[in-house]
Amino acid sequence: MKRRLFPRFYFVSSVDLLDILSKGQTPRLVEKHLSKIFDNIHTLKWENPDDVECKNAVSFLSGEKEEVPFL
Repeated sequence: MKRRLFPRFYFVSSVDLLDILSKGQTPRLVEKHLSKIFDNIHTLKWENPDDVECKNAVSFLSGEKEEVPFL
């Protein structure tokens, strides 16, 4: 059902999808799956990088280290 609602989930394995859904309330733990869901998103920069529970990303970094800020 989740794959029907979010077509990008078709590109991840069932194991990865289960991990994403089970840790969805803690985005820092889901970050490792970003490159499987979105093309060329390598990592996120967080508002408070020391806080694992932080849910506010301020930008993302591409595979070429290009930073794209969120407005």
